[in-house]
Amino acid sequence: IPGIERLAGEPFFPNLSISLTGVTNRTRDALMPINRKYPIEAVM
Repeated sequence: IPGIERLAGEPFFPNLSISLTGVTNRTRDALMPINRKYPIEAVM
């Protein structure tokens, strides 16, 4: 999230894609452990 917030303050507008990797937080937690720290609800 800090990196996304930093990009939001830049003078240029980068394209950003986010892969959900799974339908539920439980699935995302298993596949992408970083989801526990930055859940998709916080990213979106």
